[in-house]
Amino acid sequence: MAVTDDQFRNHVSKDGGLTIARDPRTRSRLLKVAAERLALKRADTELADHLSDDVGCQRRGVLKRRAMLARVAAGKPATEEPDAQSVIWFAFGHSLQDTMLGPSSEKPIWSEEHGLWYSPDGMELLKDGDLYEIKSTRMSPLKKADREAGLSVEDVLASNPATQNWWKYIMGVMYLEGSNEYYLGVAWIIPAEFEVFHVQVTREKRNENWADLTERRMLRRGCLDSGTLPGCETRTFQRQCDFCPYLGQEPCATDVPVINVRERVAAKAGSV
Repeated sequence: MAVTDDQFRNHVSKDGGLTIARDPRTRSRLLKVAAERLALKRADTELADHLSDDVGCQRRGVLKRRAMLARVAAGKPATEEPDAQSVIWFAFGHSLQDTMLGPSSEKPIWSEEHGLWYSPDGMELLKDGDLYEIKSTRMSPLKKADREAGLSVEDVLASNPATQNWWKYIMGVMYLEGSNEYYLGVAWIIPAEFEVFHVQVTREKRNENWADLTERRMLRRGCLDSGTLPGCETRTFQRQCDFCPYLGQEPCATDVPVINVRERVAAKAGSV
């Protein structure tokens, strides 16, 4: 639960020797500098397609690209300055990546054939041709229900709805790099644990994933050209909508509650 403004109050020790006071001005200045650093990391790639665009909700991808193009046409930066929460989450990810793989380990690669960027978190760190992705997560490695069901940590990583985009992206990079293996580092924020997993896929699985990503990319590009919108069923799971900046705007404000009900009914019917 987020802390509200009324829950911040100056503290002065009984002897008057220690004072703790919230400092919104310094907070804003630090967040602004951090946001500028983040903008520099993606400045060269933000207006072109990125492999990660194929993975997420395609409607959001189209709305985001249209907003970026409109800002550029108005003489503004392509992206708005991220809010404080976005800065912090990006900071967690970049700090973890820089610590585990080294500063500037991520190097965007342009695919002329497919017209998009992709960027493994690390390449050839320990041997030629190896690929790395680093992820942090708030989910538990194993919940009580997982243990009771006899599931392993790997089983949960493979099946959790929140991790499906990891696999789609990783297999997409494998396809572009002509590789069938990847190293995935996962940091669980609580209880502060870190593990590395060696991920291997068959060529058939890798190609099947690429075909799906290509279909999504063609849908997104087609909608951008025609002025239409993809359906919100192109999301991977419901929580993608919960934190989407377009949730309160039409047509998502109308469409998302409808698809949420439809998915709950289908899930309930499938569990019977």
